[in-house]
Amino acid sequence: MIGTLGLLLWTVAAQAKGLELASQYESVLEPLTTEKVWTLDPEELNPHRQRWVLHRQVRLKGLEARKLGAERFGVRAKVLESVTRGYVRGDGPWYRPFSEFPCGEEQAWFATKEGAREALEAGAAAWSELLKRELVTLDLRLERIAEKSGPNAVRFALVAYEDWLRRLEGEWRGELKARIRQSEWTRYREVGTDAGICAKGGAARAAAQPPVVVPSWENLMEPPGAPAQAQARSGPAKPLARTPARRWNGLYSVRLSVQVGTRSLTGQFLLDSTTYRSILNPAWLAMQGMLPVWIEIPGARPERVTMSGTTALGP
Repeated sequence: MIGTLGLLLWTVAAQAKGLELASQYESVLEPLTTEKVWTLDPEELNPHRQRWVLHRQVRLKGLEARKLGAERFGVRAKVLESVTRGYVRGDGPWYRPFSEFPCGEEQAWFATKEGAREALEAGAAAWSELLKRELVTLDLRLERIAEKSGPNAVRFALVAYEDWLRRLEGEWRGELKARIRQSEWTRYREVGTDAGICAKGGAARAAAQPPVVVPSWENLMEPPGAPAQAQARSGPAKPLARTPARRWNGLYSVRLSVQVGTRSLTGQFLLDSTTYRSILNPAWLAMQGMLPVWIEIPGARPERVTMSGTTALGP
């Protein structure tokens, strides 16, 4: 339980030949925000488009070496523990009234709060079933490990476990999430047909319904930052924009284009929000094909500047 913030919905137990699965799911009442998605699911490419998120933590507990025979060691593990917490956005423009349902092909901009909640529960169940189904695969991979020392056996077991979990993560982000969204859209079509908004079968919008005005993603997003954080600052804060960002070793990175002379360089850059200017190392720019004449100020002496605690050679 998470105090007043969560509701324990279910736990699942399963067992392979020598490995047990303990899976627990909690629904968190605290509303989801774009900034929270970065923490709860750092690998999510479009955090501003997520109406629900599963924070999934999987741990292999009790892993230890065991002697198989003369100079041979295997491993044993007690429990694969999975703790999953589900978050849904609160009320806001990211949910649309059902009168706007476009019918036809799936549209990423449309969802209802009820549909998002149902998709979250379906996602939690699908993730738990995936772990349960693949538990025997992990158990077999661990059982086949045989090394000349106990530390090596444990090391190979961790590599096998991480590879197994990475494969499941790929299946979750690809096939499973797409299937959940398709089921959510199918449900919308059924409701739309019953309400007379869609033609029979939900294949097209009924002629009697007004045309749908597709909202822009800017209008489906909350303002950057929390109100309490803005009030805590010494001066009035004026957010300019929110850019697509990802976590990289605990730091934020953004994809942007840098104009140097007549050349444009597009890539993923680390972002330090505490500085007033950013620095690009001239040596690194030269390796990217930028000519020295574009990145050096004629007649100016090189100056050492500091950014995020590291020293770089500035122009």
